[in-house]
Amino acid sequence: MPFLVVLFILAVVTLFASVKIVQQQERGIVLRLGKYKSIA
Repeated sequence: MPFLVVLFILAVVTLFASVKIVQQQERGIVLRLGKYKSIA
């Protein structure tokens, strides 16, 4: 495999991983906000 192809695959995998992490964090924030709203 050429070096550029490996770099491209790594970049794509990193991008997908970061998107998944951001979505999970957003879900956690939404859940926390929901808890605060139900308390208030």
